[in-house]
Amino acid sequence: MASPKITALAEAHARLNKDLDELKKMSEAGAVEDRGEWLKKLRHLHKDLRQHFHFEEEDGYMADVQRLEPNRERIIHELAAEHQDLDQALLGMIESLEQNRATIAQTHAALHHWFQAMDRHEHKETGLIQEVFQRDYEAED
Repeated sequence: MASPKITALAEAHARLNKDLDELKKMSEAGAVEDRGEWLKKLRHLHKDLRQHFHFEEEDGYMADVQRLEPNRERIIHELAAEHQDLDQALLGMIESLEQNRATIAQTHAALHHWFQAMDRHEHKETGLIQEVFQRDYEAED
């Protein structure tokens, strides 16, 4: 049975992935032109993104990564800085829509770039975690 910390992290990750999938479909289809619907989805994503990052930074495995391999502190700090950048970029999209400074088409374009940055971030993060925990697992054998 998974620990409560791992279960909570998995649930937060699943919610975030669901949000991302829904927004990708909305953005790719271009079918939704309702500013209110976009704001609702982006705000929901922002809430889940912050929760997900909280688990990784405070309650999750980054502390374990640093404990197992303290020499990884630089990459951990880089990933945390990316959390801030991703959070602020998403918040900027929300504020631009709220204040009518961006069109739906501009938001689609910004969101496309944001998805790419998020994918790169997740790829780096997953690679680090797998490498560190695989090394720790092999050391135990």
